[in-house]
Amino acid sequence: MQIRPFFANIPKAKTAKIVRTLIELVAKVPGAGKVPIQLCLDTVEWCRQEKRSFLRHRIQAKLASMYFEAKDYTGALNLVADLLREVKRLDDKPLLVEIHLVESRTHHQVRNHPRAKAALTSARTAANAIYCPPILQAQIDTQVMINPLSLSPLPSNPLPPTK
Repeated sequence: MQIRPFFANIPKAKTAKIVRTLIELVAKVPGAGKVPIQLCLDTVEWCRQEKRSFLRHRIQAKLASMYFEAKDYTGALNLVADLLREVKRLDDKPLLVEIHLVESRTHHQVRNHPRAKAALTSARTAANAIYCPPILQAQIDTQVMINPLSLSPLPSNPLPPTK
């Protein structure tokens, strides 16, 4: 049964909510294997055909996260690189925070610590400019603890006391 013709009859915002919810539910099914990834790829293609760029960006961010969880680090980094280029132009800071966080995690897993640190710094910078939900802030803080190189070092030679 095809559900996509139904999406033409409802508002775009409601369609986006339904699609994101369906992808989240399929991703939670234990033992789903590659089905959630394939669903995301199909949905991204559909979004391109329907010219729904904001939904496509959200789905691609979720897909990058799924690639990371499936240990396909090359796929995640390639997708993140393309996605960052598009999302930076739109200045969608909440999505930028999520993408930078996935990028930081992925670089950390492939032992590219300088890039992991740079991505985490970008995530923290974008998060400071917006309201960040507690769960996302916790993910950022956890990544800071996992990647201690991202913490700013304390000065080793503090200023001398004034006389």
